[in-house]
Amino acid sequence: MPYFAPLSEEDLRDLAASADVVRRRRREVVFQEGDACDALYVIAAGRVRILKQSPEGREQVLHLEESGALGEVPLIDGGPFPASADVAEDTVLLRLPRSTVLAWCRRHGDLALGIAAVLARRVRRFATIAEMHNCKMRH
Repeated sequence: MPYFAPLSEEDLRDLAASADVVRRRRREVVFQEGDACDALYVIAAGRVRILKQSPEGREQVLHLEESGALGEVPLIDGGPFPASADVAEDTVLLRLPRSTVLAWCRRHGDLALGIAAVLARRVRRFATIAEMHNCKMRH
């Protein structure tokens, strides 16, 4: 995880000690859109689909995450998950409680800045996708 890189080995061990290991099989749900966020999920192995569902029940996969973490947006803003997540293949996740991650962000500014950078890259990617979609709609 790039944003955990500034932490020392000792810090990483301490942070990992607060994590729960969560195993999910293919198509099992990690979290649902609208659920309260009580944790950050770090992908240790496997792949997770981030998706939205239309009112008609049609799924739109927003992205496939193979490494990294899930749940930074609601972790930071305190709102519910803006999308759902299920696993594309058997997956192992580390579940870090929200309160723990926020406490670490307060103590380690580089961790908070790293999370902000991940969120900024996602906003840019989604803005590019939206722009491409709007261009296709006009032509």
